[in-house]
Amino acid sequence: MNARDLPGIGDSAPPFGACPPNSPDYDERWQAPETIDDDMEELSQWIDTFECAIRARDKHRMQMAKDMADSIMDALIKEWKP
Repeated sequence: MNARDLPGIGDSAPPFGACPPNSPDYDERWQAPETIDDDMEELSQWIDTFECAIRARDKHRMQMAKDMADSIMDALIKEWKP
């Protein structure tokens, strides 16, 4: 591998293997109910982390938990098809 193979500014491909639903590489696992249950459990854990950070008055940890929860919620909204 060399620098030419690494992702960078101006690349047209999405980073880190993400692909749109119309791509032949789209991961159909988002359609599985088990995946939704796993994501909901992970979301619950990050909400718990946020609440613990509030009690500890740890603003950095609160922001991190909020960002992770937002990311999971976006994935649930955009990629899960009922």
